[in-house]
Amino acid sequence: MQEQKEIYINKLRTNYKVIGKGKPIVILHGWGGSSDSWERVAKILCLKGYKVISPDFPGFGKSITPLKIWTITRIGLKIFCILLN
Repeated sequence: MQEQKEIYINKLRTNYKVIGKGKPIVILHGWGGSSDSWERVAKILCLKGYKVISPDFPGFGKSITPLKIWTITRIGLKIFCILLN
């Protein structure tokens, strides 16, 4: 069963989805996409024994749009925080 979760990092809400149990794998959407873009793939990976984590980048999907432009470093930090959650 897929869970929709959220985490607050620096007061910015970020949405992400988790499905499955096992070794974690993170799948990231492209520009203009969202975690919804990966639902079919996530289900397949889940059936193969993976825990799939698919975040919405800031400003995409159900995540809040930040006031400042985010760098790849800040996005990477956000993904790291999701993995630790």
